[in-house]
Amino acid sequence: MADNGPVNDVAPTPEALRRIAEEATTPRSNGVSASRMIGQLVLFPLAIVGVCVAIYLLYSLLTREERTARDLLNEVRAGGSSRRWQAAYSLSAMLARPDGKGIDAALVPEVIRAFEEAKRDDPRVRRYLARLFGPLGDRRAVPALIGALEDPDDETRLFVVESLGRLRDTSSVIPLLRQAESDDPGIKKMVAYTLGLIRDGRALPTLQGMLSASDPNVRWNAALALCRFQDRSGTPVIEEMLNREFLGRVRVGDAAQGEEAMSAEQQEEAMLNAIRGVVLLKERSLTPTLRALKASDPSLKVRQAAIEALGVLEGDSGGS
Repeated sequence: MADNGPVNDVAPTPEALRRIAEEATTPRSNGVSASRMIGQLVLFPLAIVGVCVAIYLLYSLLTREERTARDLLNEVRAGGSSRRWQAAYSLSAMLARPDGKGIDAALVPEVIRAFEEAKRDDPRVRRYLARLFGPLGDRRAVPALIGALEDPDDETRLFVVESLGRLRDTSSVIPLLRQAESDDPGIKKMVAYTLGLIRDGRALPTLQGMLSASDPNVRWNAALALCRFQDRSGTPVIEEMLNREFLGRVRVGDAAQGEEAMSAEQQEEAMLNAIRGVVLLKERSLTPTLRALKASDPSLKVRQAAIEALGVLEGDSGGS
């Protein structure tokens, strides 16, 4: 399933997400600021934004018509069984439209009702509706999302947790802490990510406990979330994420679908996130590690990020 210093209360727009995605693949200048590096602490791939845009445009070309959010919502609520989930998907994809037109705030209560009414529908309807509440940024959806944390469908719960993280409402903290006790590592890692976004002190004991999780993604997300609290208890885990030899031994996946070694891209993503965590904490004890990465890591992106981090930590934008 598919990674900030001061966190804005308003969820990022699709355009902002696209800019972040572009920056992630563009060489950065040495004169990077701490706030810019911290702002790139993204735990989940952003390529999904581009995928949504592409699929939405393709769907529009195939149907040769422009359906409004109202049209799609009506279809979600009253369409045929195979059409309802497709309409729910198209509704969520509207938020990534390149023309910036999305869903009017006046429709949000009706979207919430459609979400509630879909409890016994095809699970895909609830999944896609749950997914769109985060980008919508309307906290009126929070009570419905909290109720959906008990949804029997695992994927729906994942999208619910993700959207609660985007909405950053503290009323969701206690229900999310209960989800942190799940046996599903996918849920646990998303909860860790979300608690880091909300940044409510009640989450600290749970996040600190996650640092000893056997699943690497759970403890990594917990460590990165703790960085947002300026809590250094996750520093050993951050250091682990900067150890390419260790990452080469990590197995990802699950027993049901099969485990495999981390790809070079996955290793790189973990290391970049860890470097951003170092900057967020101003963790100078890891300066020697950053120097080693700057000198010899095989990834150009990792080397560049290490240079920038050293510049922030040492007060010298070019490193030394």
